[in-house]
Amino acid sequence: MTRSNIFPLIFMIGISLIPVLSVHMPRSLSFTPLLLGLVMSIWWAFIKKEKLIFSKSYIYSILGICAICIISSLWSIEPMDAYKKALKVSAILILSIPLFSFASSVRLATLKPYLWLFPMAVTLAALLCSFELVFNLPIYQLIHAVEANYEVNTSALNPGIICVTFSYFAALLFISHMDVSQRKKYLAIAIMSISLMIMLSLSQSQSGQLAFILGGVMLLLFPHKRKRSCSILALLIIGAMLLTPFIVNILFDALIGNAQEIPWLKDGYAGNRIEIWEFVMRHALNSPFYGHGIEATRYTEFEHGYIYHRLGSVLHPHNFSIQLWMEFGIIGVLAASTLITLIMKNVGSLTISDKKVSTSLFIAILTVSAMGYGMWQSWWLGLIVFLIAICCAVAKKQD
Repeated sequence: MTRSNIFPLIFMIGISLIPVLSVHMPRSLSFTPLLLGLVMSIWWAFIKKEKLIFSKSYIYSILGICAICIISSLWSIEPMDAYKKALKVSAILILSIPLFSFASSVRLATLKPYLWLFPMAVTLAALLCSFELVFNLPIYQLIHAVEANYEVNTSALNPGIICVTFSYFAALLFISHMDVSQRKKYLAIAIMSISLMIMLSLSQSQSGQLAFILGGVMLLLFPHKRKRSCSILALLIIGAMLLTPFIVNILFDALIGNAQEIPWLKDGYAGNRIEIWEFVMRHALNSPFYGHGIEATRYTEFEHGYIYHRLGSVLHPHNFSIQLWMEFGIIGVLAASTLITLIMKNVGSLTISDKKVSTSLFIAILTVSAMGYGMWQSWWLGLIVFLIAICCAVAKKQD
């Protein structure tokens, strides 16, 4: 194998290992994509003597997020802890710049012979998750040295399941650009889809299940051929963010009495979620313009009815829009709206097939963000920048 061939192969092996590793070591997502991006960028610039393409919009977006996080620590309840968290978030985001720059620079033609590696890895990761769920996590317990008398909850795999689900949508991009017949592409999609659905049917990750469903609906039914479809979608998301205080009140009044009696909802602790959303949103409106600072939820003792949530505190609101209101107020919501507009503008410039998959992945991520993890968890940030980068490496813009 020539030196020119081994370079794209190593990159494809690197990104393909990430969803597999996430099954048992989701925290590795906070550094493995960044390390891969740094190594490949150095190789690209200093060994291959190629030019790195730096995206000003990506860099400005990253620096803007870092700035608002750091500045918000000034009015935080715990300024020093908030400042440390802001620095950690900033480090992850800034270190993602080499990964994104390399992804923007590498030519799709050089990756094409090895594009099959990523869909195959997603399929293997889904099958690995299914094996673990069926046989009570034997590999997980071995890796983490779990004591024999300690029973591990299968929810320990949820972050990995989320990563595999998101990677599934990204893998559709890779399959669409493979130089094989349509029949082989459909076969690859079928095998990968069946593997993922088996995994999701066995798992406790309702956010993963919903992300797959809504992402699939977007893929199949959203009017992607309409020129303004991405702009309209961005406006709908921004509108929902601005109306979050009213939406939360409506959901609280409608569901707080019986949220834990509806089968599918109670399995996802909907009662706890709705109660948390209500009391965090109510507290957020005490400082509606600039919020309470990054990670404010972690440091606040809330007043609420203790209907389902039995503590006065919570690590994060389990909803990205509420977290924006709580931490940065309307300033944060408007900043996020600008970022969403930028994202959807770039997605809208892609070819129809790539726009379909990218929009589906975006909605899948928002779905989990709206009910699952805190925005500033290190593995979550690493996962997001990884997905953005690999989609950038493969997706093509319209002529």
